[in-house]
Amino acid sequence: MDKTPEQLFEENLGWAAMLARNVHRKIPPSFDLCDLEQVARIELWRRAQIYDPVKNDNFRGYAYLPVRGACLMSVRRRAFLHATGEQLDENLVDGQALPDQMIQQREEDGYRRQMLALFQLIKSLPIDQAYLVRRVYLNGITPEVVAATWGVPKARVSSRLSAAVRALKQAASNPAPAAPKARSGDRLIFGSHKARAV
Repeated sequence: MDKTPEQLFEENLGWAAMLARNVHRKIPPSFDLCDLEQVARIELWRRAQIYDPVKNDNFRGYAYLPVRGACLMSVRRRAFLHATGEQLDENLVDGQALPDQMIQQREEDGYRRQMLALFQLIKSLPIDQAYLVRRVYLNGITPEVVAATWGVPKARVSSRLSAAVRALKQAASNPAPAAPKARSGDRLIFGSHKARAV
């Protein structure tokens, strides 16, 4: 038996509040969480009224984007300025600073910080391990290609790569002073084969 709009609304109130909290975590704290939760409830009610289970048998899947979008739209340019006293970037589309653009910028900034931290960790590895990590994980070269290039068994390359990954994880969880950087004349040794470090 299909549920009534009132039943759908009541059953999903907690879920809508969770969506509002997720949006609230990514915007300045001067925005009131209760306001966002109210916006989410209003949109949830609207969606419950027009929901057709014949067209979509997953109510939350159907309502997710409208409810989250309503929360984001409620903190557009005018609301942002009122809540924070800060002007937003004037170069955004149609002069409207949308929260999803703010969120994307913060995520990109976080990604850049993570990559810088990763590069610092890689620099702390022994030169052969650092080389392998850069070639395989940053340049997309497979261990098989590295092994063929240096004329060594793939198992040796895989073993050193695994050791590098373990060292990175350990360094990430227990920061320690970085090892001395490789000098430009240093070389990598794989078996009897040599190659300049890059």
